[in-house]
Formats: sequence, C-alpha cells, structure tokens
Amino acid sequence: RTLILLPDATVPYAALQLSFPGGNALLPAARQGLAGLTARALTDGCADLDAQGVERWLAQRAASLDATAGLQTFTVSLTGPARFNADYFALLQDLLTRPRFEEQEVRRETKDMLAALRQRADRPTALLFSRLNPFLYPGGQPYGLDPLGTPETLAAFSPKNVRDFWAQQLRQPWVLAVAGDFDREAVLAFARSLPAPQGQALSVALPAWGRDKKLDLHLPGRNQAHVLEVFRAVPPDHPDAPA
Repeated sequence: RTLILLPDATVPYAALQLSFPGGNALLPAARQGLAGLTARALTDGCADLDAQGVERWLAQRAASLDATAGLQTFTVSLTGPARFNADYFALLQDLLTRPRFEEQEVRRETKDMLAALRQRADRPTALLFSRLNPFLYPGGQPYGLDPLGTPETLAAFSPKNVRDFWAQQLRQPWVLAVAGDFDREAVLAFARSLPAPQGQALSVALPAWGRDKKLDLHLPGRNQAHVLEVFRAVPPDHPDAPA
C-alpha cells in the first residue's frame, strides 16, 4: 500500500485517485471486456445508494466520480470541494467494499458497451485503432485485448462475473494519491481503513510483437482511405526517447 500526499491549500478542492495494477491484465482473451464492464458498473451504486442515489449524492456536493480499467491498471477517482472530504472517504469506502452490481445496472452497462462497439465499427478511424493493438500484440496478451470486449464475451457476462472480477482486482496492491486541501491525519486514517492487498502481486510480461506486417480493413460504401504506419521506438525512459 502506497500513499502519496500532495497538499495545496490555495484552492478549496480535493482530488483522490486510487490505482491498482490489473484491468485487462487480469483477464484471459475469452473474458475481454469484463474489466471495462466492472469499472462502469462500480459507480452505479454502493451500500444504500442505487445508481440514481449516487448521482444525487455527487450533485449535492458538486463532486465527480469515475472508475476506469486500462490495459494493466484499474483506477477510481473522486474530485470535489474540500469541505466534503469526510463524505468522500465514506463513499469510497462503500464503493470499494460494498458495491451493489445490480442486475439491471450490469445489463444496462452491457447494452451501452454493445452500442459503442456498433458505433465504432461504422467509423473508419475508430475501427482502425480498435484493431491496431490486437494486430500488434496477438495471442491473448493484455496489450492486445479490446477494452470494450466483443459481442460474444459481453453477452456471457453476469453480475456474478463482475463481482468475482472485482474481488480479484481488490486483492492487488494499490497507490492512493490525494491532492489539494485536506487534513493529513484524516487521510492517513482513511488509507489505513482500505482493504489490504492479498496474495502475490500481478506480474505482466513484456509485450511481444506479432509477426504479421500488414493489416487491411474494409468498410463497404466508403470512398476514403486511411493509412497508418507503426514503428518500434525506445521506451519512454530511454536517453534517446526525446529525440
């Protein structure tokens, strides 16, 4: 568990971000999309608040709440006026330990993801970039998984799948960053109250490039052509990265 404090009393706001290793990296290819579905459903209710209750709670405090699943990360963030800091800590505690994952909300989020897949398939550049990572990193690598999943994988997910994935995600080590105007001791007490990591931390293998060099995609009835060339580069921390 790592806590990062970034105090700034010049503005009456606070921002909290809790990050875990995980996301798509916890999934096999047959389960792609589950991390994104879990992130969407996580903010749809917790403890005594249903989805509309969470929206009202945030509106009453002019706060914003978000959860996102990445290629190998899962992040929960909350931002709002600092005078409600104690409320933020209580909500995040419930969100992490008592999410509702109700059947109707999971189904609604699944439908939204299916709609996003259909819309993406009808836009040339969106389709191109959605197929880029699976082409570059084949074989079920985390970097090659589609965050939106596939119609087949999404259709198979249930609230139980979401709960099981969240339980697995919550066992990972975490980093909590708190910035803005806050009470140090209150933040320390909140950090100590969060679930402790269990078991071995996630280890993600380095991505391996595929052998294929060319990918052609076609959309019927389109008169535009989009060409994308991709080259290997040095890592961001390499001395030659700026060049």
